[in-house]
Amino acid sequence: MPKIRDDYTKRILAGLSTSPKCPRELSRIFDIPIAICYERIRMLESRGIIEKVLTLFTQTGKALRFYKISCRRRQLIVQPLT
Repeated sequence: MPKIRDDYTKRILAGLSTSPKCPRELSRIFDIPIAICYERIRMLESRGIIEKVLTLFTQTGKALRFYKISCRRRQLIVQPLT
């Protein structure tokens, strides 16, 4: 499995290793620009590393999508950030 060298991607995976989160939450917690957070999430989802588990809608109709690490990628190891 190829190593993930991008710090933003590592932060996203570390955040999703504990519980499902939405991109805005990941952006806020890990100080990742929101556009980059959405970009990395799309990439990780397209590779099957993460999966969407829940979609909620706000009162204004905006969708909040929550993601988690995919159970199909069991060899994925998330190490603590240093």
